[in-house]
Amino acid sequence: MSVIKKEISVNNLLQNARRSRREEAKLDSDRTSKRLLSTLLKQHAVRAVTGKTPAVARPGPSTTTGDMFELPLLPEPDRPL
Repeated sequence: MSVIKKEISVNNLLQNARRSRREEAKLDSDRTSKRLLSTLLKQHAVRAVTGKTPAVARPGPSTTTGDMFELPLLPEPDRPL
């Protein structure tokens, strides 16, 4: 086998491996999404039947005020420059 053919076959093997990992990751992501949705629907159904609200408060959006990157003011100079 020539060097070029070996490189092409190695590249094809790598591409097939990448494609396989990508497809497996996609399937795993889909399975996880379906499980999360199923769990959410079950929780909603149980809450609807029992009339109870969740015992654990869910974290809401952050209520911090101001810019987190805002720097403090510089102290006044003792003497003018």
